[in-house]
Amino acid sequence: MEKVNLKKVRSQAKVVGTLVTVAGAMLMTLYKGPIVEMLWSKHSSAHQGYGNSTPTSTDKDWLKGSILLIFACLAWAAFFVLQVHLTLKQTILERESKKAKPF
Repeated sequence: MEKVNLKKVRSQAKVVGTLVTVAGAMLMTLYKGPIVEMLWSKHSSAHQGYGNSTPTSTDKDWLKGSILLIFACLAWAAFFVLQVHLTLKQTILERESKKAKPF
């Protein structure tokens, strides 16, 4: 895992960026405003049954959506951490293989 040194500006920016991203995702999923109609979904039949649903089913959907969105943000962050580790390992292996070659 990546080590975070909060005394460095670079690490502080990473922490703030992560918090802003997760907070934005939570705001978008937990804010219960009106449905935003997009041009391509204006005549979609998916929104027709939305107003007829019970409050408990929509609350469950909001909770599921929040959990899945948090999971997606964490998975995306983990992907970048994994990518850094793999890149570092590849660089080390390339250096070792260059040392092993006699020419």
